[in-house]
Formats: sequence, structure tokens, C-alpha cells
Amino acid sequence: MAPSSDPAEQRECFDLFDADGDGRLTRPELGVAVRSLGHTLTGQALAEMHAEIGPLATFDEFKQVLAKLAKGVDTYDDLMAAFKVFDRDSAGSVPETDLRHILTSVGDRLSQDEFDEILRSVEMQPGSNLRYQDFVRMMKPAA
Repeated sequence: MAPSSDPAEQRECFDLFDADGDGRLTRPELGVAVRSLGHTLTGQALAEMHAEIGPLATFDEFKQVLAKLAKGVDTYDDLMAAFKVFDRDSAGSVPETDLRHILTSVGDRLSQDEFDEILRSVEMQPGSNLRYQDFVRMMKPAA
């Protein structure tokens, strides 16, 4: 899913995850809200954001977080770190079977068809290895 940049959708999301209706998101609420709009956000990145904005985020601060994420800040490093976790022999690649298992069974799960579509888009053959550095570079938005 591509991250949302629609202001109305951002407002709706903020209001949905503002559980107590006080106009502010707590750290857990912020993390879930940001991820629900399609952004990748690690626990470390979330902690860094809270160090910048404090323990509660207003809607304006939420929009700033989304804008920063949309620019790809730390995206490359975060994605590389995520892939390296699954690179058992530090070869710079992940087997298609491992990637399929991860993406179809952990977190925001993809369907088998969605995963197959990704394979086709990166011209990866079933049973081959994904060179994740090239893949992450391809995914990073242009500056």
C-alpha cells in the first residue's frame, strides 16, 4: 500500500486513533496511525520522533511526521536494516521463499497474489534470491 498524502484521510485517521478525543496522539496511537496510512515506522524511529515532539502529538505535529516520512527520511537505512535481519549469510540477498513467508505471514500480511505481483514488478523468479540493496534503492523516492 502506498502511503496516503490525502489531508482528509490524514484527519480521519488522526481522529480515529485519538482514543480519548483530546486532540493528541500518544506514542502508541501515533505509531499505529502512521502505519495505518501506509508508512514504514520502526520503534526506534517512533522514539526519535517523540524525542522531537514530546509525549503527545497534535494534528499539526502528526502532519509534520507524515511529511517527513513521505520524503523518505531514514527509509533507506530502515529498509536495509530490516532486510539484513533476514540475510542469514550476509550475502546481500534474501531467498524468495523466506521473503514470501515474511511478507505473507508477519505484520501487515500480503496475500499470495500480492506477493506474486511484487515478484513480477521486480522481475524476480520464484526460488531465486532478492538483492535487497538494489530493491531498496528502487523503492526510495526521488529527492
